[in-house]
Amino acid sequence: MKKNRNKEFARFGALMSKANAFDPISSGFQIENLNFQQEIFTNIRKEAAALRKAGALLALGKKIESPVVAIHGEDDPSPYKGVEEPLSQTLKSFDFILLKHCGHKPWIEKDATKEFFRVLEKELN
Repeated sequence: MKKNRNKEFARFGALMSKANAFDPISSGFQIENLNFQQEIFTNIRKEAAALRKAGALLALGKKIESPVVAIHGEDDPSPYKGVEEPLSQTLKSFDFILLKHCGHKPWIEKDATKEFFRVLEKELN
């Protein structure tokens, strides 16, 4: 019997969402209710990994003319220096904002949500 990869991928996503959070707000939202398409995700990740390995993503960044702001959680499993350092050396106009007590999704973090939306509103105005 063939397993439902999309359903498994949704369950994996729910687990990773918990693992990537520092101290999330419980919203009652169930990630499992989304329509996950594991095959599309896998293909995009492979393509992005190949571009990253070849240095093509940063090369594309040199073509960006508009200002870029990265908002990153201090407790995100992806180290913030791996975002801040290469982008600050690549982009013409780059600002980096580090949020304390914050994981991968600042809009759900108890201690970072207000600051995230304050920063976002400031940057968009």
